[in-house]
Amino acid sequence: MNTVELIARIQFYSDRTKSPRFNDTDHYLPALNVAQNTILNDRYYNIKKKTGYSFETVQRLRDELRSLVRYNIPILVVSNAISLPNDYMFELMMNITIDGTSRASKSVSYNEINSLSKNSFQEPSIEYPVHFESDGGINFLFGDTGTPSTANLTYLRKPATIFKDSSVIVAGVGVLTIGNTYYVNVGPVTSDSITYATGDTFVATSADMTGGGDVTYIVNSDLPDILHEELAKVAASVLQGTVNDYPGSAFAEKQAAKS
Repeated sequence: MNTVELIARIQFYSDRTKSPRFNDTDHYLPALNVAQNTILNDRYYNIKKKTGYSFETVQRLRDELRSLVRYNIPILVVSNAISLPNDYMFELMMNITIDGTSRASKSVSYNEINSLSKNSFQEPSIEYPVHFESDGGINFLFGDTGTPSTANLTYLRKPATIFKDSSVIVAGVGVLTIGNTYYVNVGPVTSDSITYATGDTFVATSADMTGGGDVTYIVNSDLPDILHEELAKVAASVLQGTVNDYPGSAFAEKQAAKS
């Protein structure tokens, strides 16, 4: 669903006739973005749990996050640390190249850092590097020798902020921004020799638009279509003040119980 369709689904689930105070800018869009992050956190932490989920369940959760995965991104190591990308949200996998050899690096907590140095069998080395996050990025520990060059980070990126402009762009009058996505409020409109009807969405490849209608700039959710119905339901829960009761975290457990 596009952003306009998601808002319509929220209105359906929240019973719009009894909730006339809700509007796009102050209510529906913030609720959608809260819901998007709620679902993303739920899926990510369910994958990391060691709860004996069936393969089918875990694979489904990974499929639902695939559109947000950035794979094997090289980052220069400076002073045994790397800066995190601006769109970084959760780490999935880390490798660091030391003396020309790439090694898998293990993420450790702050409490583990102290215990590692006290146990010679767990102490970080070139063969078994570890890393931890700080306010400056990610720091690596691998003993007293070795020269690191690059790290390769696979991570879950932040989803785009769902958005719908409050203004409209009238065909023949307004100018489109190339690369932006537009929803046709009233059609037909024609852009770059392609005609769009009411309810269509398109990515502008030309600044010009003709016809007898108007469009609105939108940013759609990055989550896959399979999650959009759930996204609308969670957003409706946010609007109704029941987001704390959201049962999404029980999804994988229910699926595992069936297998």
